[in-house]
Amino acid sequence: MTDQEKEVYNKWLAVTSIATNKPFRLRENWLNFSAREEYPFVQRMTQFFQKHTHIKWDDFFLAPYKIRKETNRISLAFYITPRAVKDYATYMKSIMLLDPDDHQQAESILHSYRFIRDFCVEHKLRASEYPKFSQGYIPAFIKHIKQHQVSIYTMFAFPKAFNIINDLPPEEYSLFIGDLNLYSMMTKYNQSSIKTKNTALYFALEKYLNNIIDSAEQPH
Repeated sequence: MTDQEKEVYNKWLAVTSIATNKPFRLRENWLNFSAREEYPFVQRMTQFFQKHTHIKWDDFFLAPYKIRKETNRISLAFYITPRAVKDYATYMKSIMLLDPDDHQQAESILHSYRFIRDFCVEHKLRASEYPKFSQGYIPAFIKHIKQHQVSIYTMFAFPKAFNIINDLPPEEYSLFIGDLNLYSMMTKYNQSSIKTKNTALYFALEKYLNNIIDSAEQPH
């Protein structure tokens, strides 16, 4: 049994226990676990997460409790079904539609900045270059929004990001953004307290990335 399989099982155990208000202890003894009936599901879940690295484990296991108000522990067998994937997509979209000042939205924005920081460091980008950076025919950040790695509210602090999203051809807008009303979201954002914090986070990211790139460009 691999270390990642152990992590997947314990993550499922922790999230489903907390969601159902049940006590739990993370499993430490894995002797003969591979002979248990749930092991094939652990294997398939691990393979699923390896293939879809953008999926957040906590949110994936939590989604059916939020969407369908489940009260009992959900088996690992459920999480390898298309229904579980649909619940996850619905749950992540619901977070995106939350009021900008909602605490979950704030957490999503912080996660977005951590992701963008790591992505920009990997690709040697300044913050201002991130919205224009493409991997294929469409800006990378558009794909990151669809994958729930970056929130739209986060991107409102990035120069020209709003226009890039708004100028997408209708079929691409529908594919990557869905039926979200960008102008309505911007209106809510401009009236929110998170706008000031988001702007500060952008400038902090800009300074951090500039220091890294400028240091690398200096002759040694």
